[in-house]
Amino acid sequence: MRRKPATIFAGLTLGVLALAGCTSTAASTASGETAVTADAASDATSGYSVLNYDDLGLEAVADVDESAAVDMELTESVTISKAGTYRLSGAIAAGSVTVDVAEGQVNLILDGVSITSDETAAINIVSADAVVISLADGSTNTLSDAATASASTDEDAPSAVLFSRADLYIEGSGSLKVSASVNDGITSKDSLIIEGGSISVDAADDGVNGKDHIAVLDGVLTINAGGDGIKSDNDEVLTDSTSTKGVAWFSGGTVAITAGDDGVQAERQLTVDGAAVTVAAEDHGLDSEGALSVASGSVDVTESYEALQGAVVVLSGGTGSLVSSDDGVNVAGGYLDEATTTTTTTSDGGGGQAPGGDMGGGQPPSDRQGGQMPGDGEGGMGGGMGGDTNVTDPSEITVAPASGGGMGAMPDESNDGSGRYLSVTGGTWTVDAQGDGLDANGTIAMSGGTVTVYGPSSNGNAPVDADSYSVTGGTLTALGSSGMLVTPGEGSQGSVVAVFSGGVAAGSVVKLTDAAGGVVASVTTERVTQALIFSSAEIESGATYTVTVAGVEVGTVAAS
Repeated sequence: MRRKPATIFAGLTLGVLALAGCTSTAASTASGETAVTADAASDATSGYSVLNYDDLGLEAVADVDESAAVDMELTESVTISKAGTYRLSGAIAAGSVTVDVAEGQVNLILDGVSITSDETAAINIVSADAVVISLADGSTNTLSDAATASASTDEDAPSAVLFSRADLYIEGSGSLKVSASVNDGITSKDSLIIEGGSISVDAADDGVNGKDHIAVLDGVLTINAGGDGIKSDNDEVLTDSTSTKGVAWFSGGTVAITAGDDGVQAERQLTVDGAAVTVAAEDHGLDSEGALSVASGSVDVTESYEALQGAVVVLSGGTGSLVSSDDGVNVAGGYLDEATTTTTTTSDGGGGQAPGGDMGGGQPPSDRQGGQMPGDGEGGMGGGMGGDTNVTDPSEITVAPASGGGMGAMPDESNDGSGRYLSVTGGTWTVDAQGDGLDANGTIAMSGGTVTVYGPSSNGNAPVDADSYSVTGGTLTALGSSGMLVTPGEGSQGSVVAVFSGGVAAGSVVKLTDAAGGVVASVTTERVTQALIFSSAEIESGATYTVTVAGVEVGTVAAS
């Protein structure tokens, strides 16, 4: 490997955290980037760390000297048993190229190669210190398995069309097409680093798998997979919290994924820092059992069950558009779950229930959805627990702030000492979620960036759902239902919470204006909306703001 990407958080390690009493702040690193730090808690049995690229321990490999290449015209199966550089061209109709060397680096220059395996692996790397596959400039290369191939149940058998038991590097400016009719497209049982080329993968199961690490540093990668699009599934991290394996890293290039399961799945950490990643997935868009971080680049999840999921989610830069049939961002799970214990907690904030009417009014605590109990919570929960609200003519809508007693969480695993949280310090994010827009089984801390949530119409979900959350910087605009409404907690900047007495139709412009008539917020609803949360530095606590819907003034609300 010839280069390494810039780290997302120079010198940053998020160590031992517990949600109870945990606070997040912004700090400047030596490189001038914004890092997230957290107060350490007394429970030293739990925590998640956010790794730098250098922490992964990926070794650089020797450059490929094409002038020393041995030319090989392929016509039938061949085995390479000596380290060196080989230029491959030609076609194998029913066979494979096998690399099996005791030590040393093997460089394969693919220069117009077409290989169809008679089994699974068209290229099978059995042994080597490292293998570099270079896609020759202007070349078109194809690898596929036989139409009659069947998936092997032998764990030692190759499980992909391009299969390696050594560290695998792919570079160059040519193209590579991989077609897997029964199993995975590209798999390395060690680390897989993609530094260039135009690579397309069509796989019956997983598209690309770097068991220890998968790093995309440059190039164009297009994946259509029946299983996960990209994964790093070394689960040693389940018992070794110091392991740096099970990491998916994207620092450059363009990645487009269509997946029947997760778009990207990582056991330890998933980082986007400069790449353009687009995902359409039937399950999660991006999913990490540890930390999920986006520092720069772009993430567009066009289809998912839940768009982003991680035990810790850190959004410090870049742009994102997240579409989900359930939660947009979900902070849950984690590889330390087995070491944690369940505790009983309540949030501590005020906020409260919205007026009744079309919102369904209120119900006794024992009847509320989600098993909610009264509490003295830091963030308010408001709105009745009735059914979804139908569209109401704007002239008949009135508006009121969230009010009344707060509601805390029932006993669950939210504050179990596992250190789960969502931190937003930068970037521009748009969330279109039919479930919760932002959902943290723990805390949410926003200190920068711009987040717009088009949340649910159903009162069983909320635009923002957390044990508690604070907004101390940036701009948050959250639209959605009012039945489970949770509002920014103590210490937050000014915010306006407007609860509508009826349903605001999709496509309606909702505006907030100050006493001087200046528009401080304007947003167009994506679906039937019952409540608006708006927080920014422009909002003055205690000041009164006028709310209009589709040009009709519906009332005024005092900012908290």
